[in-house]
Amino acid sequence: MRASMPWALLAMLSVAGCATVPDADSSGACSKENSDWCDVYDVAAASERDLRSNDAAVAVDCPMHFDRPPAAAIMPECVALIGAALVLLNRRFSEDLQPVEPSAVRYSDQTSCLDTFVSGREGADCFTAIRASIPLKWLTPPRKR
Repeated sequence: MRASMPWALLAMLSVAGCATVPDADSSGACSKENSDWCDVYDVAAASERDLRSNDAAVAVDCPMHFDRPPAAAIMPECVALIGAALVLLNRRFSEDLQPVEPSAVRYSDQTSCLDTFVSGREGADCFTAIRASIPLKWLTPPRKR
């Protein structure tokens, strides 16, 4: 089931029309100002304006995994999800953005804990997260509005 998730994401976003989301409908989640909140699903549907607001790369969070699994155990899922998002980005911005190759994406991991004050879950509210840095090299200037 998990192996098909990136392709399911790609199909879902394409069918839902997210592959052609206009700039006016952008949530801003992947803009430079909100980059701490940009996840794989957001970047797949991000507006050109939001993506261009980043410098040379956009930081994207893969889904968190609780109970602190090793990063190596969850990295394949993240790489697959980012790969599916890249297919959409490369297709949506084919005339404006240099195609992003999966090998150009850089990954880092972190382990953090939350204190949810749930009795019996002490120490279990820790998670491993992976952040991807997707390089963006624009070939054309921003469109005039």
